[in-house]
Amino acid sequence: IRDTQNQALSKQMEALSDAYKSGADLYGTEAGRALEGARQYAQLGETEQNQRLRELTGLESIGAKRQELAQKSADLRYQDFSAQRDYDLNQAKELAEIGGSVSPSGPATTIRTEPGRNNTAAILGAGLQAIGTIGALGGFGGRGYKDGGKIESPIKDGKRNLKSPMHGLGWLKDVR
Repeated sequence: IRDTQNQALSKQMEALSDAYKSGADLYGTEAGRALEGARQYAQLGETEQNQRLRELTGLESIGAKRQELAQKSADLRYQDFSAQRDYDLNQAKELAEIGGSVSPSGPATTIRTEPGRNNTAAILGAGLQAIGTIGALGGFGGRGYKDGGKIESPIKDGKRNLKSPMHGLGWLKDVR
């Protein structure tokens, strides 16, 4: 019985030893796989980081170009604004240079021009006044009246004249 127990114990120890050895080998293999997976994760992380760095560099260059174009546009708008703002001053300077410069110690002459009489307007006004006078006196075949009678003045004898067209249609009440 003792020999049988020793043999059984020996077989049991061999089985446990083989199981321990097998477990250690499996653990080593699994640890190796985990280590290889960690290396691949590290390479993947480096690759992703490099790719993002390239993307950020591209975005940075795009942003710099946009900023440059926006600044050029703003500079052009400012130049246009300055040119419009200073146009009158620049024109006056150019015209002042045409006559030459005047010495500060020498005498200066001032030339002033004032508007004179406009002959065309005066002749035209006199002609229209004459035509109106002739028409009022019946010179164009009429009696100075419109069709239907003379147009009443809006104020007659210091009171409102309701027959005047300037007082709306109040004059219609007298029409029969």
